[in-house]
Amino acid sequence: MENFQSQDTSSSKKGNNNFRWSMSMSRFMQKSLVEQAANGMKVDKSFKRSAFVATARAVSEKFKVTCSDSNVENHLRTLKTKYAAIKKLKGMSGVGWNDDAKMITMDEDTFNEYIAILKSTFECDV
Repeated sequence: MENFQSQDTSSSKKGNNNFRWSMSMSRFMQKSLVEQAANGMKVDKSFKRSAFVATARAVSEKFKVTCSDSNVENHLRTLKTKYAAIKKLKGMSGVGWNDDAKMITMDEDTFNEYIAILKSTFECDV
């Protein structure tokens, strides 16, 4: 059984508790949203509010946590951002994908070049 903490008790800027997603919760949420899309609850590039509500209810029931529709919507947005970054990285020359390990691979020179680009872009120590 997977160990995880469903919620953090520290307060965010808005005064709400930060919701913590475990890997199994995230996968369950994604599968639920796929079902919602198949049921016609997705229009254009977004889901109808009722799809987020239904998914939040399903996550709450399965994992015995308090998950809101905004938690689902925000987590989906986070996943989309991560996916876009990975897709961009995979498109670079010298970057590969290890399907067994499900991770990006690159040689040392490509890695150093990528880090140099990040440092200059964000002007920070990476």
